[in-house]
Amino acid sequence: MHSINRVIILSVFIIIGLFPLLLAAQEAPTELDSIRQSISDGDYESAITRLTERVAAESTDAEAYYLLGSVYQYLFQYSGALPYLRKSVSLLPENSRFRFALGKCYYQLDRYSQARRQFEHLVAADSSHLAGGIYLGKIYLKQGKYPEANRIHRRLVKKDPHNSYYHKQLGISALQQDSLRQSSIHLHRALKYNPRDPDLIYHICKINVRAGHPLAAANLLQNAIKDHPENLKLLQLYARVLYETQQYESAIEPFVKLIAMGDSSWIMYQHLGFCYYYADNLMRARDAFKQSFQKDNTRGLTSFFWGLTEKELGNPDKALQLFEITSALAYPGYLPDLYIQLAQSYKGQKRYSEAIQSYKKSMEFAPNKRDILFHLAALYDEYYDDPEPPLQYYRKFLDQTEATKKEYIDYAEQRISKLREEIHFRQ
Repeated sequence: MHSINRVIILSVFIIIGLFPLLLAAQEAPTELDSIRQSISDGDYESAITRLTERVAAESTDAEAYYLLGSVYQYLFQYSGALPYLRKSVSLLPENSRFRFALGKCYYQLDRYSQARRQFEHLVAADSSHLAGGIYLGKIYLKQGKYPEANRIHRRLVKKDPHNSYYHKQLGISALQQDSLRQSSIHLHRALKYNPRDPDLIYHICKINVRAGHPLAAANLLQNAIKDHPENLKLLQLYARVLYETQQYESAIEPFVKLIAMGDSSWIMYQHLGFCYYYADNLMRARDAFKQSFQKDNTRGLTSFFWGLTEKELGNPDKALQLFEITSALAYPGYLPDLYIQLAQSYKGQKRYSEAIQSYKKSMEFAPNKRDILFHLAALYDEYYDDPEPPLQYYRKFLDQTEATKKEYIDYAEQRISKLREEIHFRQ
């Protein structure tokens, strides 16, 4: 009996003695736990150093590769993250955390096809992987794979029929496929579950515009802008709808606000100029057209309406100057050479009538290019029986030529002599 008691007492002491060691063994953090704590504390440099040393020593440690790639992602260094995340997936291809992180990294690098493959693998292995499905749907939309996007988002809607985002993505996909009715249904459902989303209002208004209801879109946008006065997309669409429906006076305010918000491109100023012009505010129209032309002086329509404005304001000299600029912009400097090249190409294909028309068109844009007369005369001379047209063009060439290739002049003089003889004998 005493021996049994001694054994029991000894066992208790042994257990009591070992318990702190067992507890310490359970609670002692691993090196990876310590590194995770460094990451959580924002000590990324220390984590990178320790993880780099770890993967160098243990090249099969998939978790270490994953953590190292994740740290680079936290620092927005996606190119730096990519090789480590790829390595983690190659070591443990069925690990959904690793594959999801790799897919996100590809997505952030705009490498959508590679990202799509990762998310497709995830969703195929686990159809309940919501985050993978959401990213996959976004990629399908970006790549124009609308039936695939529909399939993904319909599956997501079944899981959560009151999710505004899923209905929104279905609506956008339907809109891209010109299915306005289906798009409207899903976007309005999305708006029901999230009535404060301005992007939903934007897309619903786009449907109204495409369905031929711009005034309904304008009314909806006007109310939405009261709640979202700084939303650039809503303002841009509102200004565009008013402008395209010729509500010029109403369009002035949103255009002015857009420019004040930084959207000060040449086309914004040009459209503002049109609005002022048709609202009979010529002084402001002139300022807007001037600003537009300063930003892009290749726009003939801008200089033309600026000229009209100056003319109506009683500045004929300035108007004339702007009309001359517009005339020059209407006919680019390369146009005569373009028609010469066309003529030579037509000639090479034995399409002589079209070649002649192209030479004549070139002369309209460049009447001082005297060599065109020579080429036109030679074309008539070589391919047409009537000697009169080439004779007339050779004469015009010699009459209007001051300095050109001597061989052209010599050849023209010889042909004039021959053509005169031919005409004489024909008579």
